[in-house]
Amino acid sequence: MGAGWRRYRNSLAVLIACLTLLPAAPAWAGDSSDIGAVADGNTIDVSGELTSGGTDDVASGGSGQPVRVYLYVPACAGNDPNANASSNGLCQAALLWCTETADSTDILYWRYTAVRSPDGSQTPWVQSGAVCLRPGDVPGTAVPAFTLADFRRLPLPKAGVNVQPATGRTLVSVPTNLYATSRPATFRVTLLGTPVLVRARPTAWTWTYGDGSSRTFSTPGAPYPDLGTAHTWTAPGRRTVTLTTTWSGTYSVAGGPALPVDGTASVVSPSVEIVVVETRAELVADPRE
Repeated sequence: MGAGWRRYRNSLAVLIACLTLLPAAPAWAGDSSDIGAVADGNTIDVSGELTSGGTDDVASGGSGQPVRVYLYVPACAGNDPNANASSNGLCQAALLWCTETADSTDILYWRYTAVRSPDGSQTPWVQSGAVCLRPGDVPGTAVPAFTLADFRRLPLPKAGVNVQPATGRTLVSVPTNLYATSRPATFRVTLLGTPVLVRARPTAWTWTYGDGSSRTFSTPGAPYPDLGTAHTWTAPGRRTVTLTTTWSGTYSVAGGPALPVDGTASVVSPSVEIVVVETRAELVADPRE
């Protein structure tokens, strides 16, 4: 009885040690399953005309497109378009800022931008930089507006879902490493014949674990030994894991300043099934006896 109890105690101790150290097993270090479409390589570059159906389509060439409007005002105190102040005043400061430019008649202009809808409504003016210009060379005041709907129509890549261990099986109460593979993407599109450069980047990753819980991270995670985005299941069974990536972006119209996209887009990666198993220690007879 004493020898049997010692064998049971030793076996239990070994099992507990294995369960505790399982995430650190050497086989995990370079072993991962990459499931779903992954943005391999460097920045993705997609070219094409941005078009789709609907009356709110900015790129369709119809009559229902919003436009981004630009306003250039001399850089003088009081020239605030949101306050309906005069934008025609000229001051000494606007002249002095541009004395080193090639043209001695240049003055400094503040550049404001806003989005004007087909119904005539408009967002507030937002200052988006300053530039030295001759009074007769102020640029055009309207270009197509790149909207959130346009951003969400782009083929933003699905993040790769990585699971460690890669067998698709894991243990109850043991952290399972889950991390995403995603990279920034660049798109070159046209709106009403105007070139637009869009830079998109993943900014948040939401995991749904199939056990009624979910969690959002600001980082994609990384292979073992990084367990910052790992998850621990507390009961056995089959679990469907889903990853949703949130994308933010900026866009530049015809080489203009980079402007933020007004909102985010979400992309869901293909789900993966993980089998969670439970182990237990059992007292067995020594086969040598």
